[in-house]
Amino acid sequence: MSDAAAKKIDAIVGRNSAKDIRTEERARVHLGNVVTEAALRREIRISDQTTNSVETVVGKGECRVLIGNEYGGKGFWDNMESKFRHDSFPKPVEPERRGGPVLPRQRQGLLRIFISDHNWKYGQPTKEEALIMLSQGDDSAISVPAVFMFVSGMPVVVNQNTHQGLKLVNGASYTALDVILDKAHPGHRISADTILHFGPPAGILLASDTTKDFHFVGMPPGTILLTPVSTKIERQRKRPWQQNAVVRRGLPCVAAFACTDYKVQGRTLGRVALGLRGTRSTVVNGESVPSQCDPYSLYVQLSRCPSLDGIMLLSRARERDVVGNTVPESMAAAERRLEQLSQATGTAESGDR
Repeated sequence: MSDAAAKKIDAIVGRNSAKDIRTEERARVHLGNVVTEAALRREIRISDQTTNSVETVVGKGECRVLIGNEYGGKGFWDNMESKFRHDSFPKPVEPERRGGPVLPRQRQGLLRIFISDHNWKYGQPTKEEALIMLSQGDDSAISVPAVFMFVSGMPVVVNQNTHQGLKLVNGASYTALDVILDKAHPGHRISADTILHFGPPAGILLASDTTKDFHFVGMPPGTILLTPVSTKIERQRKRPWQQNAVVRRGLPCVAAFACTDYKVQGRTLGRVALGLRGTRSTVVNGESVPSQCDPYSLYVQLSRCPSLDGIMLLSRARERDVVGNTVPESMAAAERRLEQLSQATGTAESGDR
């Protein structure tokens, strides 16, 4: 390894002592023509070992569920190298009151982290703006996440209509088999099983039941290729820190370990962990308290699983999220009005016949 590469890797990861539970990673990230320091920050949080609760990390615009590698008295990470093994994703296991749950054997797969390209068209950003933009994930208007983490075999959800005739559309679920690396963005190994790329891959191979009959020339049977796209992020009032529009280029898909209620409408899930909370928060006595769960979201979440045995809660249930959480009267009146109009339309059509 060259001295330049070694210095770059040292800038990427700020290593703490082996006894630290929390780690902080610092990276030098290329954003167009800008190089910023301390651009990646990740906090690995663990659960209370006395209750064996499952910890959830929710990022703005993205949602990720991190489950510790082990439960027990010795803690989650016994040595420095094992801190970087959080890229294996075991199936969620419901916590037990007595004794720790037994997690399945983990895959210990190779983790690749791809940072999407950012190109500011009308002037260079400030360091603060560039850093915050990296934390701005995907949403209904931004189909490309700032950071895409890949492990072979992980489930993903597509964020944009790409090939509608082939059912590669927004909301479609796939299994990510492999990535095609871009030579312009070589990988930098930051640990034994983690590689960082300062740019998106050239493509990602996806597979699902809808692709089992596909056979494209030069590709494995039963797969389809998703390539990077560009999306423009305009200035908006909800992002007062953004001074200039930026074009982000990357894969229009995200990991599907955690999905919004919108994405899972119409699906049936055997086991699911629910977050019965509102999307906003208020400050009460100096603490941030989530708002009441939306009644429509409550219905969608609770109706995805056919049995209560398959439902887990990510946090303690609150009475106000369930008891008396009904549809507002204005919305109920609008629904009744639509029903009346539907019946009137049906009656009119029957009379014309």
